[in-house]
Amino acid sequence: MSLIGTGEQAYVTSSPLQGQILHHGKPVSNARILRKVRSNQHQDWITEEFNTDDKGNFYLPVREETYDLGLTQFVSATQVDVELNGEWVNFWYSNNTRGELNSEFGGEQPQGLVCDLTQDEIIINGSGFGILAKCQWENMPQSDTE
Repeated sequence: MSLIGTGEQAYVTSSPLQGQILHHGKPVSNARILRKVRSNQHQDWITEEFNTDDKGNFYLPVREETYDLGLTQFVSATQVDVELNGEWVNFWYSNNTRGELNSEFGGEQPQGLVCDLTQDEIIINGSGFGILAKCQWENMPQSDTE
């Protein structure tokens, strides 16, 4: 897909994300998760609610939008928060400028994703994407700035 839209096209505004959420090494069980997505078409956050299971596992499905960007470059952002002890904690933020499946992860869906709310955030700046997260995964892309 080109960076410049031509006619009405489908864009992936948030690729599927699957993993486990921990707090001090223990699963964050049966917790509410909010995924907030915004893009060229929706400047305000679109919010969707999900839940972890009893082992802290979660799955967020793909989110797509179809529109005509004309000469505008595609841009989207995803923020994911989990409710812990009545407070919302951000553990994932990503953006991308490609609109393709997994483009905000550097092209591959994260494998073995584990997010520990007590760990420091990592920053990955890639070509057409960026990630700020309290997560680690097996196939983490390298930052273009390293």
